[in-house]
Amino acid sequence: MCLPENDVIKTCEELGIGFVPYSPLSRSFLSGYITEHTKYNPANDNRPSLPRYQPDAIKANWVMIDTLTTFGNQRGLSAAQVALAWLLAQKPWIVPIPGTTKLAQLQENLWAIDYQFTPDELGQLTTDFNKIKIVGERYSGQSAKQVNK
Repeated sequence: MCLPENDVIKTCEELGIGFVPYSPLSRSFLSGYITEHTKYNPANDNRPSLPRYQPDAIKANWVMIDTLTTFGNQRGLSAAQVALAWLLAQKPWIVPIPGTTKLAQLQENLWAIDYQFTPDELGQLTTDFNKIKIVGERYSGQSAKQVNK
């Protein structure tokens, strides 16, 4: 899969600089709490305008939540913790900073630091992720043009 992130990661590694992923929990989708029935506050939430948050895309992408949850359930981790722990395991200079407005979610996210994958676990989970075809673009309209240059 050819993703823009691959070029960014390669460049960061070549230059010896860190990388802070934007929205490492995919605007809360990877927490498993967003479904095709989720209602958003139109006054302060743009997710309904994003292709990846349309009900059909959420349903199609639910395989990612199933993968995270299956792995996490066997280890006492939430889907969000698995996603963050996996990201932290990629490179020591990748530093996800998930946003939250709730203290309990902050604590849950911080506990992801404590999980250490075995090489087999990390390899299998990465293989499982690579099989998933994500449905829906990240952005639409002018935003998509700016990001996908």
